[in-house]
Amino acid sequence: MKTSITHLAELLNIRSNRLLLRRSFPPWLSLLLWGSGFETLGKKAAYHVSVKVTNLWFLAEVKVSRWTEFFGNGSSPRGCWQYLYSPPVDKRTDDLQWKIVHGAIATNRYLVHLNPGTGNGCPFCSQIETLQHLFTECSRLVRLDLSVVSVSAAVPVEVFSDLLLDSPLGSKQPLTKRHRKLLLKSNVVSSSAPSGGEEEVRLQQLARTQESRRRLLADVCSKYQRGMSERGVSRRQVSRVYVEDRSRLLYCEVPKAGCSNWKRVLMVLGGSATSTRNIPHDAAHYANRLQRLESYDRATITERLRSYTKVLFVREPFERLVSAFRDKFESPNSYYHPVFGRPIISRYRANASRAALRTGAGVTFREFVQYLLDVRRPVGMDIHWTPVSQLCNPCLLRYNFIGKFESLEEEANFLLRSVGAPRNLTFPDFKDRNPHAERTSSSITQRYFAQLNSTERQKAFDFYYMDYLMFNYPKPFKDLH
Repeated sequence: MKTSITHLAELLNIRSNRLLLRRSFPPWLSLLLWGSGFETLGKKAAYHVSVKVTNLWFLAEVKVSRWTEFFGNGSSPRGCWQYLYSPPVDKRTDDLQWKIVHGAIATNRYLVHLNPGTGNGCPFCSQIETLQHLFTECSRLVRLDLSVVSVSAAVPVEVFSDLLLDSPLGSKQPLTKRHRKLLLKSNVVSSSAPSGGEEEVRLQQLARTQESRRRLLADVCSKYQRGMSERGVSRRQVSRVYVEDRSRLLYCEVPKAGCSNWKRVLMVLGGSATSTRNIPHDAAHYANRLQRLESYDRATITERLRSYTKVLFVREPFERLVSAFRDKFESPNSYYHPVFGRPIISRYRANASRAALRTGAGVTFREFVQYLLDVRRPVGMDIHWTPVSQLCNPCLLRYNFIGKFESLEEEANFLLRSVGAPRNLTFPDFKDRNPHAERTSSSITQRYFAQLNSTERQKAFDFYYMDYLMFNYPKPFKDLH
């Protein structure tokens, strides 16, 4: 053994090789190579030392990484590349990532071919369960997306880019004066906003509310309009739906439920305006350049209904009705007074004056309700008081997001964050039409309906019954049934 080890040492030329002498070896290896213990090594130890020495010999002049020139001599990307091949995640997460990348997850769209009884629908929503839908489009992801948004919104982007993204993985950079200022600024912003825990709880509540509303709507539709969702969609049924392609939104316009401000938001999202504040009321309605879903061909309509986020905002039906009456008949209006006011006064007012018959001004709320409930109306319906169940066809279109006017600003901003809208875009809260008039509230609604008798109130409730049922509004009067 001693002779063979000596011979091996001579072959490797360990003692005199200048190439190896230029390298810095650990003390234990130096002792074995140049000390007295090398020749007394066992076979296994001698083999290991020989392999290590040989590798060091051939790699002495090799660069640490082929990327050294790219990253610079002062940095070593070895740690970064390590994570590409050995990601710092557990095995189950690693396997899931592999399956997602290679499309190796059996979604219902695939399983339905093996067992037709399975169905191809997503168990969380009404869409087809594909791999893309499962991980990027499903409504159940809203809560997770909003959690990420709420965390990232608390700290400026510069903090993340400077402290994390620009530095090699695992390295620590000193906290510079600029970093301290950015962190201080983020702390000031976050201290004025709700705490992270409170915000997260609120986001979860909003997400659960959406799930509950969608579930209730599905139950009502299955009971009262069974099979509606399986029917084909006509252009007339999507005539009130606006399209915003950048954010992949479909918004059904419900007058007197915040639709003017929603059109302003869609204009900003689409790039035709820079701020909601700079859009007058008439421009929002008559010069908005927004596309309606009915303007597309049938295949495009179907695809957008399948893949876009469908949005609907509703309002307490009686309150919406009173708001429409006050807006169209109690304020000067060159369209509604002659077109609707004159025939209403002519039909339902005894001994009407010539001035009222000529102008159509001065329609009372009771006359308006009589017109609404008359099966032989002297003039047709209008979108401002058409029930939402007929205007937006919720049983057919199956909306992903159902908001309510009573919490409009909070829920609208919740939706905007979930679809990735710009952070500086928030839902406007101003009222630019009849700005000095008091907003229609539940107390004002009660005053107007007090002008009706119990039979008229019951008939009005029956007229809007499906809206009350679909969107879970309580009965506004105790004597209703």
